[in-house]
Formats: sequence, C-alpha cells, structure tokens
Amino acid sequence: MCHLTVLTTLDALPDDYTCDTELPRMSQDSVINSNGRLLIDLCRASGLRIVNGRVCNDTGKCTYVGSRGSSMVDFVLVTVPLLQLFSSFNVDDPNILSDHCTVNFTMSCNRQEQENSQKYADGLITNIIQNVQYKFVWETANINSYKCALNSHETTETIVRLRETLNDTSSSRDIDDTVDRFNNLLNDVCTPLFKKSIKVNPSGNKSYSKKYTLDENSETAKEIFFNNLNKYRQDHITERN
Repeated sequence: MCHLTVLTTLDALPDDYTCDTELPRMSQDSVINSNGRLLIDLCRASGLRIVNGRVCNDTGKCTYVGSRGSSMVDFVLVTVPLLQLFSSFNVDDPNILSDHCTVNFTMSCNRQEQENSQKYADGLITNIIQNVQYKFVWETANINSYKCALNSHETTETIVRLRETLNDTSSSRDIDDTVDRFNNLLNDVCTPLFKKSIKVNPSGNKSYSKKYTLDENSETAKEIFFNNLNKYRQDHITERN
C-alpha cells in the first residue's frame, strides 16, 4: 500500500520575497520563440517587467521590420516601481538606417532628483554619480599571471568562504552581499592586470572629420526614397497583423 503525505505548508521562499502580480500587456507580435521564453524566464526570476505595451497607451508595436515580416525583439525592462515613472513611450516608424525601429521613452524623475539633491546638501548622501573613469581590457600576455592569482591560496580560501555563506543565505539581501563580495574579489585580482583608464573629452562633443551637404535635388530624392521605404515596411506590418 502506498502512503501519500501532503504538505499543506512549506516555507521555501526568502523572507523578503515579493509575490508576482499580473500586469496586462499589449503586443502586435503574437509569436513566442525560444529566445522569448528565455526572456520571460529572466523576468520571472529577477522581478523585471517588459515596458513595451504596458505604459503610456503603447500598443506593443513591432520593433523589427524586415523583408520576411515584422516582430518585437527590442525591449525595455524595469522593475515594477519604475513603471509609474514613464511619461512617454513610443516605437518610431521603420527607417533606412536600420531594420530595427527606434524605441523612445521618457521618465519623470525630477522629484527624486530634487529629493536626492536636498539629501546630498544635508549630508545624507555621500556618493554622487560620476563619469566612468576606467575599464577592464583583456591582455593575453597576462593570462598566466591571471591564472596564478585565481589559484592562489588567499583567493581560493575566499571563494570557499563565499560558497559556505551562500549556502546559508535566507534572503535576497544576503545573496546580493555575497555577490558584491565575489565581485570585489575579482576586481582585486583583475585590477593590476587589466584595468585601464578611460580618456574622456571634457567638452563631451563628438567631432566628425567628414561633412557633406546635399543640393536641392538630392534632398528631394532622399525624402521620396525614405517615404517609399517606410510605406513598404508599413505595408508588411499590416499584412502580418
């Protein structure tokens, strides 16, 4: 005889786990392929939400238009609290520059910026946003030094302790702290071998060596070409929908 034990309560979730809630979303692309399922799994695991088709009366327009049809492949992902900050969201019409449509959006963050500015003035915020000043560049010549640093007694002992800490975690905050410590470990190993400074143009302006102007006939021909191309791609969207 088989005995079945039913567990009515099982506390297997972290203490700070937030239950998922359904948020309606519109989309002109009804096909979900393997990459789409991976994206959905990522959103479920991380608590992120797809913005396309959810805010500012966006209808979920396709973001890719090619000779074989159209689809939505360009997404904006945010956490749930950020959804209410979107003041506009628009997918532009197809253009000659790319098969992908431009996704434009704006977020109303002025209130938060003002609060942060006041907190910074009051001494409550000590860190301010700065330009990226360095990057890590892989150099094959340092591969042996990199391996030695990773296999050193100090590094391996730290990794063992991090693994033990991770096994005893009970909340997402503990996991984040462990990931930060692991990131700091890699940073200490890679900094002397691969860290490079970034040269930033103080003016922030881009300079172009080649400039050209079109005469009136060329401008007219370009405008006609763009209009016809956009009409052709829009017809493909209509046929698919």
